Amino acid sequence: MSASANAAPGIEGLDWNLLWKEAMARKDESVDTRARSEYWNRRAPSFASRCHETPYTRTFLEVLAPEPQWSVLDVGCGAGTLALPLGERVKAVTAMDFSEGMLEQLVLRRDELGLSNICALHGGWDDDWDALGVGVHDVVIASRSLMVGDLAAALRKLDRASRRGVYLTAPAGYGPSDRRALEAVGRPARKGPDYIYVYNLLHQMGIFANITLIRSEQGRPFEGPEEALDFYRTLIDGLSPEEDRRLQDYLQRELSLRDGKWYLCHQDAIQWALIWWRKSN
Repeated sequence: MSASANAAPGIEGLDWNLLWKEAMARKDESVDTRARSEYWNRRAPSFASRCHETPYTRTFLEVLAPEPQWSVLDVGCGAGTLALPLGERVKAVTAMDFSEGMLEQLVLRRDELGLSNICALHGGWDDDWDALGVGVHDVVIASRSLMVGDLAAALRKLDRASRRGVYLTAPAGYGPSDRRALEAVGRPARKGPDYIYVYNLLHQMGIFANITLIRSEQGRPFEGPEEALDFYRTLIDGLSPEEDRRLQDYLQRELSLRDGKWYLCHQDAIQWALIWWRKSN
C-alpha cells in the first residue's frame, strides 16, 4: 500500500457537521428543545438582571456597526442583551427565542424603555421559520445561542434570513461553564465543540468569514452569598442534595468580599469568537 493511501484526509475531506454532532454528544449537552427551554425559563430572571453593557456587548456592537435603516433578526435573543441596545440604534428588531421566560423578561424591559420597534417572537432553531413568519432581514445575529444538533442546517437558516450579513458567536475553548464549580459538585467539565467547527464548516459551505475574539469580563460580582448560590443552582441544573451541599461548601471557600461586592477568588475569563460575514448585493 502506498504512503498516500495511508495519509490522513485533508481538511476538505472532513465532515465538520458530523464532527460537531459527535463533540456535542461527548459533552452530553442536550439539544432537546423542551428540556432546554425549561432550563432557560428558570434562568430568565437571573439572566435579565445582567442585561447591561459589558465588554462583550460593546465589542459585538462595535464590530456590527448597526445602521439606522436596518432591520435585525436576533436568534436566541435571551432577555435582550443585544436586542434592547439594538432597538435604540436600528429601525426594527425581531427578537426570537424558544424560552417564553426569556421573552417575558425582554418584553418587560422593552416596555420600560419604550422601544416599540422590538417584536418578540417565540421560536427556535428547529422550528419552521417560514411558518413562523421570520422573513428576511438586513442583518441576522445569533449571540451565544448556537446550541444546535444540526450545525449546517442552522447556518443555512441564518444565511437565508439575511440580506446584508450574519454575525454569530461561539465559544473559544470551554466557553461559559465554570469548570471549578462543576468539579466541586462532582460533575465532569467536558469541553464541547467551539468556534473552529463553525468556521471550518462555513469554509466548506463557500463562506469565508471574519473572526474577532472577545474576552468576556472576569469576576462576576454578587450582592451576597445567597445570590451567588441561587445563580449557581440555576447554572448547574438538576442538583442533587449532595451536589447542592458540595456547591455551598465550594462557594463558602471561594467567595470573598471586595468593595461591597462578593467575588469568586478563582474565575476563568471567557473567550468568544465573533464570526461574521457580509453578503454581496
